Amino acid sequence: EPAAVQASVPPDWNARLAKAATLPKEELLAAYLGAGQEANGVEDRATALSHFKAAWAIAKDLPERDLRRIDVQEGLAAATDSELEQRQALNHIILELTLPQGAERARVASAKEQLSYTDLPAPERIELLRDAVALRSDGASGLDPGLSYTRLSLAQALDESGDAAGAEAVLRVRISSLPTPDAADRSRKALQDRVQQVMARIDLAWFLIDHARATDAQEVARQALQ
Repeated sequence: EPAAVQASVPPDWNARLAKAATLPKEELLAAYLGAGQEANGVEDRATALSHFKAAWAIAKDLPERDLRRIDVQEGLAAATDSELEQRQALNHIILELTLPQGAERARVASAKEQLSYTDLPAPERIELLRDAVALRSDGASGLDPGLSYTRLSLAQALDESGDAAGAEAVLRVRISSLPTPDAADRSRKALQDRVQQVMARIDLAWFLIDHARATDAQEVARQALQ
């Protein structure tokens, strides 16, 4: 039991960095990454950025498509206060992981989603979000947990650009694509699936209200409560 407790203790990344001169490159890279993520998690962005830059000094020599390179670029994008530097890091991910496969797909989708939230013209934002939806929906590893949120972002971008019909279509696909558990299933997973279904229908109902379609919204709300 003491061994199990010891195994659950998170790494002390700063203690490891204190021995940086003696660490092999791979361990040093892991330490800089871990310390950067830890600092970013407590909003110490300056420290996080410093660690991620030190991590990139090592990771840049790794083979392209090594996901540790992507880890560092994601960290740089998250920690910087410069939109230009953020775009550079996110575009680096997209360019490096061309024709993404497997786990790469979600990484590229995430980069495109983050780019879509920067100050870009509406058509570019919509294109990025369409790409992200395609990457998340065509994977072979089952339903991507980020797909529903990405579809909602795409619907909002379409609506803001004046394409209400396109936005509604995406919101309805979002509902139909979510798993529908058996009525007798009382598992935690089934409860989570039901909550997702309800929230997706509520989002559609609010959209319909915003477009002066109260009767349609009431019907969608009624379905959400069934």
